[in-house]
Amino acid sequence: MPANFVSNPNCPSNFLSGVGFQFQLNKFPGVAFYCQSANVPAINLSVATQATRFNAIPQPGDEISYDDLNIRFLVDENLKNYLSIHNWIRALGHPYDGQEFNKLLTGEDYDDKTYSDGVLFILDSNFQKKIKIVYKDLFPTSLGGLNFDATFTDTEYFAVDASFKYTIYDIERIGTSTKAVRKVSAPTVTLTKNLTGTLSYDQTFLLEYTSTNATTLTINNGIGDVKVSSGKIPIKVSDIVSLATNGSLTYTITAKGKGGSATANVVVLIGEPQEA
Repeated sequence: MPANFVSNPNCPSNFLSGVGFQFQLNKFPGVAFYCQSANVPAINLSVATQATRFNAIPQPGDEISYDDLNIRFLVDENLKNYLSIHNWIRALGHPYDGQEFNKLLTGEDYDDKTYSDGVLFILDSNFQKKIKIVYKDLFPTSLGGLNFDATFTDTEYFAVDASFKYTIYDIERIGTSTKAVRKVSAPTVTLTKNLTGTLSYDQTFLLEYTSTNATTLTINNGIGDVKVSSGKIPIKVSDIVSLATNGSLTYTITAKGKGGSATANVVVLIGEPQEA
C-alpha cells in the first residue's frame, strides 16, 4: 500500500524556500551584505575500509570535510561591503607592511583580526528567522572583480562572489516561543486622619494609611518609614505646631514598589492657641 502523506503526522506542512535567507559577518556589524545567493556547504565523512576474506567492508572514518561557503552579494556604491572583504584578503595575504595589517583589520589580537564568525539565517514562509547556521573561524579566500562597461544599456548593479574557509558550522533552531512576562501591578496608597475640622493644641489625632503592591512606605514631616500595608500613627497637635505654616500642615505618604510609585496627602488644620 502506498504511503498516505496527508494523514501522516510527521509529514511537513511547509517546505524550505530557497529565497528566504540573510547573511551577516560578526567582524563587520555595520556592513550590510545584500546577498543574492548563499549556501549551506556540503559535509563529507571520510570512509575507512576493513579488509575481510570475502570483501572490503566500509566503516565510518574519523574525519569530516566541508565544502566552501560561497555567497553572492550586491555591492553598495560606496564599496563598503566590497572593501571589507577586499581589505581582509589583502591584509591576510600580502599587506604592504606590518602596520597595514593592523590598519586594515580590527581586533584585539591576531586571531581576532584574522578570523570571524558568520551567521546565515534561514527564514520561514512568513519571512521570520527560523534557523541559523553559525560558521566558526571564517576567513575569505576569493572575491570577485568589478567589471565596468560603458556599453551597458540598462542600469546594472554589481553582484560579486566571495568564498570562505572555516573550521565548522552549527545548525541551530531559533525558538519562536516567548517567555511569559509577569505583569507587575503599580502600588496604591491612601492617607486619612480620624479627626476633621480645625484641631486645637491639646488634641491628639490618628494618621491612618493603607497600601497595596508597595515595598516601602514613607511619610514626611519627621515620621519617616512606616510598616507596609496599613497602620495608624497617633500625633499630638502640640508636637507639630512648629511645622505648620499659617495653621496648616500637609502630610504626604509615598509608596514605592516594583510597579512604580504612588502618593497620597492629608491636610491638618491647627487653630490658634487659646489665651489663659
